[in-house]
Amino acid sequence: MADTFDIFINDSHLTFDQETTLAEAVQKFEAKPPYVLLVNNQFVPASQHKQTRLSNNDRIEIISAIQGG
Repeated sequence: MADTFDIFINDSHLTFDQETTLAEAVQKFEAKPPYVLLVNNQFVPASQHKQTRLSNNDRIEIISAIQGG
């Protein structure tokens, strides 16, 4: 069994494998683009989502774009 760790996405507690990337976690959370991501209150550019590895107790904030009209 793979080791797991806890993270929080928009204050929801989730458990993931230790090798999980930011992109994988957000995909499993079923977030719908467009959005920006913050990990522990630090903005992560979209170009780094697939390379960013998560750690135990990381906090991810998904901020969706608001479309006006």
